[in-house]
Amino acid sequence: MWEGGQGEIIKIDDYTVKYLFSQPNGTFLEKLARAWAFCSPRHYLERYHPELGDDALIAATLEQRKLSTRKWNNPEHPQLWPWIYRSHKANPLQVFVRNPYFWAVDPEGNQFPYVG
Repeated sequence: MWEGGQGEIIKIDDYTVKYLFSQPNGTFLEKLARAWAFCSPRHYLERYHPELGDDALIAATLEQRKLSTRKWNNPEHPQLWPWIYRSHKANPLQVFVRNPYFWAVDPEGNQFPYVG
């Protein structure tokens, strides 16, 4: 919810939706990119869901990555953020890399984020 009210989501086809708002919502894409719970890919995450997921797969994945708990920073998890997590360490240094699928571009058409 934002000051312009709740928007409307319209299904176009199995892979496309359209968002409609009563007023301009210039930060919508940025908010959408940060809304990991809202935009989490079902085809991937359902395998790891506490009730629907495969317990053996979950246990094997945690053991393989030497993790004691389930974490948001799984490097295989599809993300919309500009920088994506790429290490399995429980302690720093943690590594992030540029997301090649990040949605934003500058006025010249160069994709963000820039790599310095």
